[in-house]
Amino acid sequence: MNTEIMAGLIGRTDFARQERLLNLYDVVHRSSDTTVNLNWPSWHDQQRDLNDLDLDQGPKTLIPLSKQLRDHSQLIRAGVPVMSESSFRSLVMPTLNRSSEATWGGSSTDLGSDVITASTPSPKRLSAFIKVSDQLTHQNELLTGAFIENQLLSAVGRALDNAAITGTGVGDIPTGILSDLDVLSYTRAAAGINSLDDLVAMEKAIADANGEDGAADYLWITDTATRATLRETPAFSSGTSYGGPIWENPGPLLGHDALASVHAPADTLILAQKSAMAFLDWNRLTVERLTTRAEALEGFRTLLVTGWFDVAILDANGIISAVDA
Repeated sequence: MNTEIMAGLIGRTDFARQERLLNLYDVVHRSSDTTVNLNWPSWHDQQRDLNDLDLDQGPKTLIPLSKQLRDHSQLIRAGVPVMSESSFRSLVMPTLNRSSEATWGGSSTDLGSDVITASTPSPKRLSAFIKVSDQLTHQNELLTGAFIENQLLSAVGRALDNAAITGTGVGDIPTGILSDLDVLSYTRAAAGINSLDDLVAMEKAIADANGEDGAADYLWITDTATRATLRETPAFSSGTSYGGPIWENPGPLLGHDALASVHAPADTLILAQKSAMAFLDWNRLTVERLTTRAEALEGFRTLLVTGWFDVAILDANGIISAVDA
């Protein structure tokens, strides 16, 4: 079960992924409508795999869904964690109170006297239709499966990023950063203008709220226009002297990671501790083939992909968004 490196479009694979790719090819190749469940190794499978050493073959390596989603999600690639839940149930995830402090001497602080806040993620349906050509049935099985897998994971990764930033919380849509009323907010000194002073003040606000778990854990999120502006705005000016742009090449802001998202609305400026949010994955994707007579005559078939995910804000004090007065 050693991880194999395969050339071309297939990429890294293991026995579990090979089974998924062949199942995807089988869905397209069949002449009748069918449904297949795509399974990735659970957290328990990964733990067993990590500890199950074969003296002849060396360590066995499985590819979890979170690792594959990294190629299709900016936030996951930036370091926002993905938590895999093996049981199909809602969760209660209490927020750690970083302001609580034990007392020296003969008295003790009652750590249970404070209000406990929690995130309550639940399985939310995420689905997409993917159209494929009958010509794929004449291609290599693994290449066909890899193309379909990449297409469906790309759709899932894009939806996760969009929900994490702009999700409204209505119906089955997760509550994103810009819609979460508990997330910290900072009022810009000048409407529509992000100065270096504003960025430093946002960083300070998270630290003052005990939301800072570590300086290396910060991530800036902007829209593409804001990034363009920050790359043209000097950090400071004094007479004829100018500092470098606020958004330095190749991209860090104040020495922290930063990304520009096509999902972020205009004037978006968010600073987040990556550990203050997470994606929840219930580790199940279903692919169903749906073929109509018209599509069959045209040489196409439709795949319906369904998965269960959610976005969780684990510490509202670890995220701040800039707003105008």
